[in-house]
Amino acid sequence: PEFKNMFTIATRRFRNQENRLLKNDGLRESYHEFMKEYEQLGHMSISGNPPAFIIPHHAVSKVDRNQTKLRVVFDGSAQSINGSLNDYLIVGPKLQIDIRDILLNFRIHKCALVADIVKCFRGIWVHPDDRKYQTIFWRYNPYEALQIYELNTVVYGLTSSPFLANRVIQAIVDDHGSPYPEASMVLRRDIYVDDIVSGCNSIDEAEKLQGQLIDLLGKGQFKLSKWASNCPELLQNVSDTSDKPVTIISKEDTSVKILGLQWNPKTDCFSYNLELPTVQPTKRTILSTVSKIYDPLGFISPLVVMMKQFIQELWKLGVDWDDPVPLDLAARWELALKQLPIISNLSIPRFVRSEKPSMYQIVGFSDASETAYCASIYLRVISHEQIKVSLLIAKTKLAPLKKLTIPRLELCGCFLLARLYQSIAEYLKLLQPANLMPPRFFTDSTIALGWLHTHTYKLKTFVCNRVSEILQTTSIDEWHHVSSEDNPADAGSRGFLPDQLLSSTLWWSGPSWLAQPQDTWSISTPTFQPDLSEIKGEKVVLVALESSVQFNSKFVVDIILKFSSFNRLLWSLAYVLRFVKNIRYKRDRLSGPLKLHEIRSAQLLSVKAVQAQLLFMDDFSEKSQSKIMNKYAKLNPFFDSTGILRAGGRLYNANLPYNHKHPILLPPESHLSTLIVDHFHRMYLHPGPSLLHAVVQLEYWIPSLRRLAQQRVFQCRRCYRLKAKTCIPKMADLPPHRVQAARAFLKTGLDFCGPFYMKDSHRRKPQVTKVYLCIFVCMATKAIHIEAVTSLAADSFLASLDRFVSLRGLPTDLYSDCGSNFVSAARQLKEWYQWFASEESQSQIIEKTSIRRITWHFNPPHAPHFGGIWEAGVKSAKSLMLRSIGDTVLTYEELSTLVAKIAAVLNSRPLCPLPTDPSECEYLSPGHFLIGEAPLAIPGPTLMDVSINRLDRWQLIKRMSQYFWGRWHKEYLSTLQMRNKWTNDGPNLKIGDLVFLKEENQPILQWPRGRIVGIHPGVDGKVRVATVKTPTSTFTRPVSKLVPMSPPEEAQESQSYDPPEEEKKSHLNWIRGANPSVEEEEDSSTLVPLTHNH
Repeated sequence: PEFKNMFTIATRRFRNQENRLLKNDGLRESYHEFMKEYEQLGHMSISGNPPAFIIPHHAVSKVDRNQTKLRVVFDGSAQSINGSLNDYLIVGPKLQIDIRDILLNFRIHKCALVADIVKCFRGIWVHPDDRKYQTIFWRYNPYEALQIYELNTVVYGLTSSPFLANRVIQAIVDDHGSPYPEASMVLRRDIYVDDIVSGCNSIDEAEKLQGQLIDLLGKGQFKLSKWASNCPELLQNVSDTSDKPVTIISKEDTSVKILGLQWNPKTDCFSYNLELPTVQPTKRTILSTVSKIYDPLGFISPLVVMMKQFIQELWKLGVDWDDPVPLDLAARWELALKQLPIISNLSIPRFVRSEKPSMYQIVGFSDASETAYCASIYLRVISHEQIKVSLLIAKTKLAPLKKLTIPRLELCGCFLLARLYQSIAEYLKLLQPANLMPPRFFTDSTIALGWLHTHTYKLKTFVCNRVSEILQTTSIDEWHHVSSEDNPADAGSRGFLPDQLLSSTLWWSGPSWLAQPQDTWSISTPTFQPDLSEIKGEKVVLVALESSVQFNSKFVVDIILKFSSFNRLLWSLAYVLRFVKNIRYKRDRLSGPLKLHEIRSAQLLSVKAVQAQLLFMDDFSEKSQSKIMNKYAKLNPFFDSTGILRAGGRLYNANLPYNHKHPILLPPESHLSTLIVDHFHRMYLHPGPSLLHAVVQLEYWIPSLRRLAQQRVFQCRRCYRLKAKTCIPKMADLPPHRVQAARAFLKTGLDFCGPFYMKDSHRRKPQVTKVYLCIFVCMATKAIHIEAVTSLAADSFLASLDRFVSLRGLPTDLYSDCGSNFVSAARQLKEWYQWFASEESQSQIIEKTSIRRITWHFNPPHAPHFGGIWEAGVKSAKSLMLRSIGDTVLTYEELSTLVAKIAAVLNSRPLCPLPTDPSECEYLSPGHFLIGEAPLAIPGPTLMDVSINRLDRWQLIKRMSQYFWGRWHKEYLSTLQMRNKWTNDGPNLKIGDLVFLKEENQPILQWPRGRIVGIHPGVDGKVRVATVKTPTSTFTRPVSKLVPMSPPEEAQESQSYDPPEEEKKSHLNWIRGANPSVEEEEDSSTLVPLTHNH
């Protein structure tokens, strides 16, 4: 691959690293020494070929035994445009043995031996053709030219390097290991990266192994150093030795210093060295501290699990990474940290075997609490003199965030113990299987033991899966009960502070009776509860059914009642019949998919059972048969060759299929009849009742079939949903502010329309901006006032409100739609909706209007018909606006003039029908309540030249106003008397009803579902607004936007659909030409009516 721009990236990162070195003399000196050694050993050289990838590098330093060690790390993950080098390298299979297994093997040997391969990675040369991908920038002086060096050996920092190192060592063993059998085994089993951790049972064997390791690795030019052993004799033949504690650390992440398990060769014991954090406890620092505790064998599991519980509690509380932790948790954490240095006093013997011939036995314990579960394994070394018990390995896990019952967590502990035992299988082979006694496993949960003693097919899935795997690894006879006081795993499930951990002999050596002979153990045999939890309910199994012999028809009918799909019923019965036949006739066993004759047999069996149970009442006497024949005499019924009752009819000579001439007779009240009707309804694409009646009757004759078809079609949720209607209540009485006399615009409705477009001037290419019309409508007189609003901001709207108040007076109440009404409006109103629906805008508006003692009323969302009076005003104003200017863009002055004219025209409309009397030329308009006449009326002659004493009294002005209001009462209010629509009363929706939320911009089948959680009835008791809760949110909607999921019960009897004859004929012709074996299977629940009780 080509790594573009990698040259630039590597150059920039090298210069940054170089500047960092120039600021730190000590770091620069160590860095230069490392690179000089790299070059002097020939591990890097100046490149003579163009590089394919340049690897950035930087320094990583760590403090070890009061010494600062520097290591140069090469970043193979540096990203270019085409990715990094590591993205293209193959990682290779895992050849590395797990460090836990290596440490377990390390505890077997009496004489321990530890060594390190010197420069393991750099001792492996890379082919010259591939070195172009391993190039770096380097120079010792910033004044020198930048040189490109090739790295000639395997580079740490590339994903393939660990595999290459392990594979080379394996190749040395394969090629040269025959003369060195002991060393070959060690290099295959006891090596971790470049650390050899092994040993032998005697000094002589160890010396031999030491020599073989040196010779065998010398075949690959590898050298060994840092020798350590608990036997000083082994260190006399090597120069580079160490008697200091050896740190066995994980090298999986070289960028972080991981404190780990230490081994002291002098005392031959494991120990820990944990550093205390000095920063304030946060979730980040606590996680960092816990992750630095490296405990591969689980010796300090009770301490680690307690610290992990801190992290889980912080996670549950939602504490951010760098926020201070709660005080109670901080106090507990500080207490644990104060005791953390005590762990350095811990000394765990490495050698767990016996020098004398002994028997060995594995004993495991498991336990669980609400927060964690634990498994611990102990090794009993049984000799003639004594029985020694040692903690071999332990493991803990936190309980999942999703709550599990305590018995389930106890079972998870047993499951963890079984897996932990399985993981030490290779270790047990080293103990010689002939010397191994059968293992024993203990738990203090009688329920978990009861599950282990229960057949797995009786258990539910969660328990069944874990019990099955436990019993695959262990035997049921190996599991026993132990009291909680004697269970050492209890410490690992609940957590211990360091001082508790050091003093707990139960944790380190197990219960005291483990050091006694096994026949003296007082193992209690628990009594298992007969009604264990997690047991599957008993299911009725059909053992033998055959149509040619007598059978229990009630049993089959009961089975039919448990199905909601005709196809599933037939499939289930067909498989049962196949099972019975395979048991009886083992030579002719059936397998594979169901055959047509098997499904046909299941169909005949179900029909025969229904006829026997519901028609004949299981009485096939001559009298009973005669009674049925007489009841259906018009159909001339008869029994066919299979014993099925069919209708004889009069079509014997017709050229029709046998099933059509003689349909099967079924009672209408049977559940099978319902399943058949539902099946044909889905199969033939949801036809109407008449068509459904016709297609069912081609094969089955069901009395009152038309009524049954109507009921099932009406109860089909899909059919009902596609033609369902909303529950629209009767139109409510007009509110008081619509029918009570008041000053114009005292009660005002408000709405917006637009946007329209406005230019700033008449110059060429003027700037065009949006403008909206704010329409104020008087609720009593229908008078209209229009203001132009130039921007969708609260300040602009409040300014238009100020202009309105200045001209028309201060209103007491303002009415408007809720902002969400505009969701289904035209796209042009999207900006207005986003502004008006925001809480900030509404709060500003309500705050300003409240200061002026104006009460703002919002209609429910999605209810534009609640504000019909201003919706009509918007429609009229917008219509006049578009007809007047079309697409013309006006200036603000022109627009203001046009808006004022439109308001004058609308205020000149008559409020009532015009009088038929020719002498009555004056009509009542909204303008009469504003200026005393219609704004567009022709002005009369002036009276300025007439003497004042010739005019009427000034009280005539008031009388004129009263005259207008009198006409308003007599003429206008009477026009509001009639309800033009919504005249019928419908059932009120109730709390708990399931409904669909009608969305105008979505298909019907995608309307969201919800449940009514609140209703808001009006003064007349009619519910016109309801609160609906959906899976995602809660909404307030008018009932005109809600469709009940289930039809009203009183409507089920009368609701039916009869398609025209042409539709029947065309659909029947299609049915006859269709393949009846191809069906559209749906969930049977679509035909079950849902009620609010479900």
